[in-house]
Amino acid sequence: MQAAQPDDRARLREWIAAREWERGEDTLVRALEQSPDDADLNYWRGLLLGPDDLTAAEGALQWALASAELRERAQAALDGLARQTDGRLAEQWAAFGVALVGVGEWPWAERAFDRALADDPLLAAALAYRGYAKDQQGRDGLQDIENAIALAPRDVTGYYFAGMHWRMAGDHARSERAFLDAYWLDPDNPALAAEVGGALELQGAYSDAATWYRMAVELAPDDPAWYALLARFYVESGYRPEEADFAFIKQAAERFPEHADLAVSYGWALYLQGDHARAYDVLNRAIGLSPRDVRARYTFGLVLEKLGDRDAAADSFWFVLDTAEPESLYSLGAARALQRLGFQPDAPS
Repeated sequence: MQAAQPDDRARLREWIAAREWERGEDTLVRALEQSPDDADLNYWRGLLLGPDDLTAAEGALQWALASAELRERAQAALDGLARQTDGRLAEQWAAFGVALVGVGEWPWAERAFDRALADDPLLAAALAYRGYAKDQQGRDGLQDIENAIALAPRDVTGYYFAGMHWRMAGDHARSERAFLDAYWLDPDNPALAAEVGGALELQGAYSDAATWYRMAVELAPDDPAWYALLARFYVESGYRPEEADFAFIKQAAERFPEHADLAVSYGWALYLQGDHARAYDVLNRAIGLSPRDVRARYTFGLVLEKLGDRDAAADSFWFVLDTAEPESLYSLGAARALQRLGFQPDAPS
């Protein structure tokens, strides 16, 4: 059987990115006639059908699970279809959209929320999420988010996405106010406390940010994620940690020994304290827990540099340059470190 043509695939990707669903659907149907077992085409078909035809959508997405590249996203879509199957169609499409947001399928998520709102224009959560999906595609989703808040002023969702909108826009004061509004509606939610802390950190209010990050830990004392967030803040931000803060990092790393990010923060804390030998041991173990973690490799490179092992340090920094996102903290730091060591990386200094 003839495979789908490369030109068809390229056009489909362009039309999906541009949200030209009718043109894309026609091409997709033709391509599937040529290649009915193609994982990519079945994945797109499953997303296109969604809750409108659960059986066909699930069957198409099951085909997509065969692709290692698509497996995580296809499973997330299947999980989204499995939620609220007895609810109204608008709620089913909204749940499907939320699942797609979780794996960064922004055009498809926006379409799912469009379908939800076509069935129920007053579904505030779908409006808020659609605004967020628009923001993620470089468009302005604020009107949708503000409409969601007006429709459901006691629902944290709209305020949360308002905070995210203003953060992306670089207005961290407005972001802080929106996250505070969300937090006061749900004061037991550690994620909202952490978002307030993040907004304060971005404004350079480090002591206040630390208070909110600590609050997240207090609200969820058995969740290592909030310990990791606070520990990372202590060692990487402009905050100047005190002995009690270093002690917190050590205790958290010992309490959750399999948490790679906490191990990296502990190694970084030891590096800041000048205990390079112990930092080496801790970071060596952290890399064992997460071998491709650029944060671990970057910090390990700093420790190796202090220990005088130039070549091993350079190896760590080259790994970071090859793996990290360009212009990220770790990529830029690794480029500067390599220059210090006498190398000439092709990356911004």
